[in-house]
Order: sequence, then structure tokens, then C-alpha cells
Amino acid sequence: MPATPDAISSRWKILCRRVGKFKDNLISPEEAPRTIEAMIAQGNAAKTAVDEHGLRLAGQVYVKYQRRWWDGNVVGRVSGG
Repeated sequence: MPATPDAISSRWKILCRRVGKFKDNLISPEEAPRTIEAMIAQGNAAKTAVDEHGLRLAGQVYVKYQRRWWDGNVVGRVSGG
């Protein structure tokens, strides 16, 4: 059964919120995988539901986002933009 538009929208919102939290907490792209694995371990240790796939996906998106942002800023500074 395909996901409904509301379910898809909700997944995007969750993903964006997670990426925003990494950004707000000033987590570096290098730290992101370790931070995510620690979050998963804490949730599992506390026996709470953990969206492991969603957290790891958000981490991958965050790393790509940070690299593109950094590359864009470096190009802007070099070209005088």
C-alpha cells in the first residue's frame, strides 16, 4: 500500500527537524555519525522506540547539506560573491 501524501509530508518534516537539530547543536559532519549512534544506543538501552533508519538517514542528509553549504561559502569568498 503506497504512503499517503500526509504520511510523506510528515516524514519530510521529521527529517528536516532532525537536520535542524544537528545544525542548532553545532554538530560537525564528522561528529554526526557518532552522535547518531550514541542516540540510538541510549534509546535502545532505555528500551524506548528508536527510528534507527530515520536517524541515520537524517545524518547522511546533514553531512551532505553541510558539505554543500561549506563548498558554496568557499566559492563565494574566493569569487568575491
